[in-house]
Amino acid sequence: MFLENKKKKSRTEFLPQPLVFSIALIGLFLVSRQNYLIFHSLSEVFCIVIAFGIFMFAWNSRDITDNNFLVFLGIAYLFVGAIDFLHTLPYEGMGELLAHEADPAVQLWIVGRYIESTSLVLAIALFRWKLRFSLVFLCYFVVTSLLLGSIFILNIFPACIADDFGPSSFKINSEYSISVILAIAADLLFRNRKHLEPKVFQLLFASILLKICSELSFIVYGDIVGLSNLIGHYFKIISFFLIYTAIIRVGLGDPYKILFRQLSKSEYILAERVKELDCLYGLSKLVDTKSTLDGILQGTVEIIPPAWQYPEISCAQITLYGVSYQTDNFKKSSWVQSQEIKVSGEKAGVIEVHYFEEKPEGEEGPFRKEERELIIAIAEILGNIVEKKQADEALKKAHDELEQRVEERTFELKSAHDQLLHAEKLAAVGRFSASIAHEINNPLQGLLSAIQVIQQSVMFDKKDNKLFELAVDECHRLKDLIQNLHQFCTPTTGIREEVNMNQVIDEIIPFTKKQSSLKRITVEKKYMPSLPLIWAVSDQMKQFVFNILVNAVDATGAEGGMITFTTAQLDEDSIIITIRDSGEGIERENIEEVFEPFYTTKSVEGTGLGLPVSYGIIKSHGGDISVESEVGKGATFTITLPIGTGQE
Repeated sequence: MFLENKKKKSRTEFLPQPLVFSIALIGLFLVSRQNYLIFHSLSEVFCIVIAFGIFMFAWNSRDITDNNFLVFLGIAYLFVGAIDFLHTLPYEGMGELLAHEADPAVQLWIVGRYIESTSLVLAIALFRWKLRFSLVFLCYFVVTSLLLGSIFILNIFPACIADDFGPSSFKINSEYSISVILAIAADLLFRNRKHLEPKVFQLLFASILLKICSELSFIVYGDIVGLSNLIGHYFKIISFFLIYTAIIRVGLGDPYKILFRQLSKSEYILAERVKELDCLYGLSKLVDTKSTLDGILQGTVEIIPPAWQYPEISCAQITLYGVSYQTDNFKKSSWVQSQEIKVSGEKAGVIEVHYFEEKPEGEEGPFRKEERELIIAIAEILGNIVEKKQADEALKKAHDELEQRVEERTFELKSAHDQLLHAEKLAAVGRFSASIAHEINNPLQGLLSAIQVIQQSVMFDKKDNKLFELAVDECHRLKDLIQNLHQFCTPTTGIREEVNMNQVIDEIIPFTKKQSSLKRITVEKKYMPSLPLIWAVSDQMKQFVFNILVNAVDATGAEGGMITFTTAQLDEDSIIITIRDSGEGIERENIEEVFEPFYTTKSVEGTGLGLPVSYGIIKSHGGDISVESEVGKGATFTITLPIGTGQE
C-alpha cells in the first residue's frame, strides 16, 4: 500500500511539470519584452543551476553507480555552467567584475558550446570505458583555464563580433561546427540507445536536437536583443530542461532507472553468462555421455539456441565434413552469426546461429560480443573433440592392424616351423632311404650277377630264357627305382642347372605307380618333343611335380580315372606345364585357399604343405602356378616357368 501511494504521489507531482514550465516560459517572454537583460540573466541562471545540479547529482552518486556517462557528463556541465556564468557578467548593467564589452560574452558563449558539444560526444563514446574521474576533472580544468586565458589575458581568442556589430565569420563557422558536433553526438546516442532507458534516451536525444536549433538561431541574428537571439535562448532553456528531466528529475523520482540501472544490467549480464556456462557444461556432458561424434554434434546443436540472447527466435546448424546437424526449427535468415570449425588447423566445418526476426543492433548485427566469444569457444571445443575422435580411430585402426600383423606373423612363423619340421622329416627319410638303398643295392647287384651267370652258363629253353630276361629287367628296374628314391630324398643342394621337365616328370611318375595301379588310374603324357630347358634346382622341380601328382592320385576315386601331363612352349621366354586329373575337384570357394599352408580337403591324413611348398618353389624360380576346378570334373594345375640355360 505504501508503494502504491508513493507511485501515485510521484505521478501527481510529475504531471503538472510541463504546465509549470510552460508558464515560466511565457513569463520569461513577457520579461524579455520589458527588459532583455533580465530575461537573458534569468535564462542563463536557469541553465547554470541545471548544469551545477547535474554535476552535484552525478558526482555524489558516483560511488553507488558504475555509470561513466553520467559522471563524465556531470563534470563537463560543471565547467559549462561556470563558463555560462562568466558569459552573463560582461553585459552592461551586470557590474564591474568584467569588462563591459559584448565580444567577451560571445566568445565565452562559443567556448561553452564547444565544450558542451564535445563533452556530449566524448561522454557517449567513452561510456564503456573505465575512467579516472579525478583525471577527467583535471583535464577539464586545464582546458577551461587555457581557453579563458586566451580570452581575458592573452587576447588571442578570435573575435566573435565584427566591426559592424554583427557576428564574425569565426563565430558563424563555429556555430556550424558546434551543430555538426552535436549532430555526431545525436548519432552516437541513437546507436547506443539500447544502453539507456527509453524515456531517458528520448529526452536526451530531443535535448541535443534543440541545442542544434539553438546554435543555428544564433547564426542569423543581427541584433543582440533580436528575435533570433531570443529564440536561440528559448531552445537552450528547453534543451537544459529536458536534460534536467532526463537525469535529475527521473533520477530522483525513480532512482532505479539511473542509479541502479547498472545493477539491473549486471544481473542481466550475469544471467547471460550463466546461460553460456550452462551451454559449455552441457557440451562437456555430451562428450561424457555420447559415444559417437554424430550424437555429440546433434546434442550441441540443441543446446546452442538457449544460450543466445533471444532463444525464442534462435536456431542453429553445425556442418562438419559436408554433413549437417540442425535444430528442428532451423531455417536460414539474414541475421546470422557463424564460426569455422578447424581440425588440425584446417577448416572442417562451420557453426551457424540464425535469428528469425530483426533485433536491436549489437556489436555484431543483433548479436553480442559475448555470443561471438561463446561460438568461438564452442567451435574450438568441437574441433578438439573431432581431433580426439580421429586420433582414437587412428589408434584403434593401428592397434587392429598391429594385431592382424602379429597374427599373420605368428601364422607365418608357425608355418615356417612346420615346414622346417617337415623338411627335417624328409631329410630323415632321405638318410633312411639312402641307407636302405645301399643295403638293398648290394644284394640286388649280387642277385643280378648270379642270374646273369646262370643265364650264360646253362642252356635253357626259349620259355625259361624269357623268364631269366624278365628277372634281369626287373632287377635293373628295381635298381633304378632305388637310385631315384635315393636322389629324391637327398636334401636339395640349391644349385641350379639345366633341367628338362619332360625327364623330371618321367622320373617322378614311377613313385605313384602302385597307388595308380590300385585305383586303376591311367597316366597320360603329352610332351613337346624338343621342350626348351629351364634353369632350375632339379630336385625342387621333382618335388613340386611329386606333390601335385600325389594330390591328383589322392583326389581320384577307386573307380578309376586319368591324369594327364602336358608340356609345351608358351612363348619364346617360357614353357607351360599342365597337370589335369579326373578326380572329385575343388569347391569354388576353396580354390583361393589351396595354396595356403595346412589347408587340405583330403579325407585321408594330409599335412596341407604339398601345394604351398610347390607354390613357393615355382615362385622362387620366377614362374607362376594356378588352378582351375569344377566339382566332380577334376582339377587342372597350370605352371609356367622361364626358359634359361644359365649362360644368359
